[in-house]
Amino acid sequence: MGFDANREDLLKRLNTMNREKETKRINQTVKARLHTEQREKEIEEKTISSTNVSMKPRVLLFGYVKLFLGTLKSILGPYCEVFEFEDAEKATDYIIDNHIPIVMMDMDPPNDWKMCHDLFTTGKTMYPDIEYIVFHKDKVAPSFVEMLTAQGAHEMNKPIDQMKLVQVIKEVISRQKR
Repeated sequence: MGFDANREDLLKRLNTMNREKETKRINQTVKARLHTEQREKEIEEKTISSTNVSMKPRVLLFGYVKLFLGTLKSILGPYCEVFEFEDAEKATDYIIDNHIPIVMMDMDPPNDWKMCHDLFTTGKTMYPDIEYIVFHKDKVAPSFVEMLTAQGAHEMNKPIDQMKLVQVIKEVISRQKR
């Protein structure tokens, strides 16, 4: 009887160990599946949030960061993803690397109209579909502004008319969606 009792006890322990192993394996499988589902959900959420961010049109502002560009940024901020640059080379590189669809340039001093012209010609050469909006007061010679408008830039006088600016932005965005 001693042998049978030991045998039964050993079989029970083996059976218990097998059930524990099976339960542990099932738990690991469930954990792995939950972890995979959670990662997929996180990736989906990131994709959705990045898609929402990219739904805003991207706008590059070029000129010295001062009151005027600050005003533009505050007007455009809720509707556009705004990038500001004072350096023409960095702005040009950013336009080329990221294909920014709308570029706004402040032509008045202390900005150099030549840098604006270089930024315009380089951007238009690389991406002819880029829309440029040129802001100026009477301080810039009209011939420089006319040169850019003749090549497709939109001209806006300072002080800016917010309604007109919003209308121009809407027109540009609707043209680019086509």
